[in-house]
Amino acid sequence: MSVSDFFKKKTKEYPSGAKKNTLKGHLFRSRVWAAALVLSGSALPVAGQTYYGKSEDLKKQVLTEAFERHSLSERGDTLLSYKMLGSKTDAERVGVLVNRLMETPTGASVLKELEKHDCVIALMPVLGNNFGLYVPEINSVLLNAQAPDSVLISTLVHEGTHARQVRSTGYNLDFKLDLASLFTLGRAMEADATKNQVLVARELAELGDSSAWNAVKADCVYPVRAFEEALHKTPGDRRAAERAAFLGYYGDRAYLEQYEVLYTSAFIKACRDTPPEKLGELGSMSLSVDSIAAKICVSDGSSYLPDASALKDSTRYFIRDYTKKNLDSTVDFLMKRRREHSSGKENSPISRDVSYKNFYILKFTGGFEKPETKPAEKKELPDVRRVAALKAGAER
Repeated sequence: MSVSDFFKKKTKEYPSGAKKNTLKGHLFRSRVWAAALVLSGSALPVAGQTYYGKSEDLKKQVLTEAFERHSLSERGDTLLSYKMLGSKTDAERVGVLVNRLMETPTGASVLKELEKHDCVIALMPVLGNNFGLYVPEINSVLLNAQAPDSVLISTLVHEGTHARQVRSTGYNLDFKLDLASLFTLGRAMEADATKNQVLVARELAELGDSSAWNAVKADCVYPVRAFEEALHKTPGDRRAAERAAFLGYYGDRAYLEQYEVLYTSAFIKACRDTPPEKLGELGSMSLSVDSIAAKICVSDGSSYLPDASALKDSTRYFIRDYTKKNLDSTVDFLMKRRREHSSGKENSPISRDVSYKNFYILKFTGGFEKPETKPAEKKELPDVRRVAALKAGAER
């Protein structure tokens, strides 16, 4: 099918989106936009934290305001049903992106996950410096309306991948995780979402539309380079190409540093703002690298990274020396708050999170320093308790 054929496909609204384009609806969407801006500036990329009212109430209101749209085949068969929040103009623009993505294996797979989990898609008039954002509190993928479609089409796949990660695995970035788990999970989530961006952009290019591929090549240099090298080395081996794109993400140390600073700043904020009675929950859960790889590195129901040892070497399992110093002082502060709160109480053991000391240390000179302590196999919570706890954190 040619590129022009994509735009002949139809979308329809059910019920009619006209009644959603009311003043009341506009005011409500403005509140959602305001909440998302707070989240994008204050929270982890996919953190299950509430900064705007009661998240469950807001999620219910989003679902009430959202209207259903369908991507149809040439014969009128429904290929996909999805929920949209916004004006009819917004819906038409998103509809074009959705229809183009449904022609690709990766795009269709991600969008089917959004359909499965009742995820809402919305265009935002502004979204800070973000092209997109997945907000677990309202189970919504928010896209920056100021960005061109060539960027938004792969961004929808990136943020849709985060939705799958949170809704299907029960894993989410939450400060109940110890620091090693938080950093490792966060990087794996971003690497997996970026990998899907690369895949879908390449698939679109193979169908005749190179705009998304050109945008991704400029923005995701390391994953694209690794992906192309893998295709050249083993043509036709999709799993090898996926794995290469995923691991290529870790090669962009400047980009990793941005998230490293974000996670550290958010942890500092959590240690400062968490109510005293909740301090014991910080860092109380642990995820092994193997379990993270097994649940995050999944494509079409099977793993593309069966050997998690690739995530345990110095080039990927590291933090910068100044990050370690910041974490040392912040954990000291957290321990002080805990001792003050538990003063005089019996049977209140206080444990210190030392998991981050298992990371290699990236020095300013570019070399690596061995971990302060020998990495130990992490003991996770029993699966039922662990997943239930993480799911509660993602959906609260």
